[in-house]
Amino acid sequence: MLVVARTWTCAYNLHDILNTRAERDAYRLGGRTTETPLFLRNNLGSALHLLSEIPIHRAFVIGGVSVYADTLALPSSSNAFVDRVLLTRISSPAFQDCDVHLPDFLSDTDTRGNAVWTRARHEELKEWAGFDVPQGIQTENGVEYEFQMWTRE
Repeated sequence: MLVVARTWTCAYNLHDILNTRAERDAYRLGGRTTETPLFLRNNLGSALHLLSEIPIHRAFVIGGVSVYADTLALPSSSNAFVDRVLLTRISSPAFQDCDVHLPDFLSDTDTRGNAVWTRARHEELKEWAGFDVPQGIQTENGVEYEFQMWTRE
């Protein structure tokens, strides 16, 4: 996972939170560990370079908004090209007061003006995730949301 934190303290707190996930398999260079390794990098380029050197099955980018924008803009020739977005779409309430939003990746088009992103069928999402994913609108504490997967070639 590529997690971006605004301060070193936040980064170390995230590290502690990730280590509480007992079901997470964690590896470090040199072998298996009981802790999720923490590699600190000062820019996206050096983080992506590190990811290219570690044998990983899948890489996940978890915030912030500038990292989302930068990684979504990577060319298809990049070894870190983003080919799918796992999205929890909130449909209600509107949350007008939010000050940070995921970049509008769905407006991306190819040179002919065709949409680049396609919403995957729910069965594809479940298969890719490897576990049962609730289908359709879910409601929790008055918030309506839906799990979605979007892909591009």
